[in-house]
Amino acid sequence: ISLMKDQADALQKRNIPATYINSLLRPNEQAQRLDNFIKNKYKIVYFAPERLMSSAFIEALKKSNISFIAVDEAHCISEWGQDFRPLYRKITTIFNYIRRVPIAGFTATATPDVQQDIINNLEMRNPKSFVLGFKRENLIFHTEECRDKIERLTLLYQGMKSGSMIIYAGTRKLTEEIAETLQENQINCKS
Repeated sequence: ISLMKDQADALQKRNIPATYINSLLRPNEQAQRLDNFIKNKYKIVYFAPERLMSSAFIEALKKSNISFIAVDEAHCISEWGQDFRPLYRKITTIFNYIRRVPIAGFTATATPDVQQDIINNLEMRNPKSFVLGFKRENLIFHTEECRDKIERLTLLYQGMKSGSMIIYAGTRKLTEEIAETLQENQINCKS
């Protein structure tokens, strides 16, 4: 949900009309965005597959003019993927409400079995696959055992010349606690 918001906000800063529709929006705000969606006021609309269970969203879909569907985190479609979400398998039900348009699936983590599952479940016709591998020159992965994680994270942050840092934690709660503590130490971060 926060990724959708971040991406829509970044596009809006570049003057690209974009929005997201999710369950955290107040009902009147959600209704306004659906109305704007119907009126084609957005170039890009972010939503999770769970929206396809909403009758209001389905009604908006029927009246919309969608030209392309991009499925991010497409590995969630696959029972073989690490983040299987059953409603991802229902994405193509969107074609019960709109005309068939091109569809693409994007993921950074897909074995050949998962790739085939994505192709099958998205009912892709004559798909083209682009596989770049996992080695990225612009990414550095670092793990270490440490006694005081906050102190170590602070030192790593202070030593960064540029770029961003992503911190993984075992639970959402722990992620929020780490972010809160780092913010208290004057480090700009979000969970």
